[in-house]
Amino acid sequence: MNMKPQKRQVKSNRQYQKGIVVVLATAILLLGITIGLTMKQKDAAREATPIVFNLATMDIAKQFACSCGSCNERNLAICTCSVAVTTKTFIEKNLKNGVPANDVIRLIKDLYGHYVG
Repeated sequence: MNMKPQKRQVKSNRQYQKGIVVVLATAILLLGITIGLTMKQKDAAREATPIVFNLATMDIAKQFACSCGSCNERNLAICTCSVAVTTKTFIEKNLKNGVPANDVIRLIKDLYGHYVG
């Protein structure tokens, strides 16, 4: 007599377990999407915030084209890709450390090339 209700109970437990798995999977998916969107927003904010370099750095940078390969050799002074920022940071750091401008230009020529004069 009690066999049929027990089978229904077993079926209910399986359905309940499947429901829990679906809810957990959905929660994990939504968490992943949220984290991805948050990281994308942080990257966009970082890219939108301009890095300001001093005039001496920009005077040297304008003598070079970007060497990243994806900017169509855009002038380094106006390029904002990560390679351009790294190169301009390198220039500025050397100038602040007392390296003469001509030596910094030579260093950039040797390291990155793309000298346009």
